[in-house]
Amino acid sequence: KKKHEVSAIQHAMNHWLRDDVFFATECQNDPLSIIDDDDTRLDRDAMLEKLSGFKRFEIPNDCQDVTAFIDCHKGVLFYTVMAWSPTFDGYVIDYGTYPPQQRPLYNHRNAKPTLQQTFRGAGIEGALYKGLEALTKKLFDRKMKRMNVGRIELSMCMIDAGWNTT
Repeated sequence: KKKHEVSAIQHAMNHWLRDDVFFATECQNDPLSIIDDDDTRLDRDAMLEKLSGFKRFEIPNDCQDVTAFIDCHKGVLFYTVMAWSPTFDGYVIDYGTYPPQQRPLYNHRNAKPTLQQTFRGAGIEGALYKGLEALTKKLFDRKMKRMNVGRIELSMCMIDAGWNTT
């Protein structure tokens, strides 16, 4: 109970009023469904409609810019490379992890090899820095080609700075 609350019941009600999903999950151990009745779930056909139809590394001719995004975690870096048209149509042309993972299913908690295993003795920050150096070099050095129009280079790479909060 907090200083301004007169009872444990008031404390519980304050949690419920602030966030009923949190209250049900954390205080009652009875999670609510977070999907409303009118929410629709993607099925196989709906998901296929959202795919661009382009192969990996294939850049549509109308794309003029290519950017990369890196999401930092303690042991692994996740990246996505996107091609953009002047009308802001975006196409995912590459994605993956650094260091590369050798299995199809993993997350940042069970990734192997990790940055620390790849850059032994560098410490957490040192391994992260070396991983970012290696990955950005790989991304900027890659020669990419639009389907029929010629080469295009990566113009920008944005890096998430909040790695130590996960």
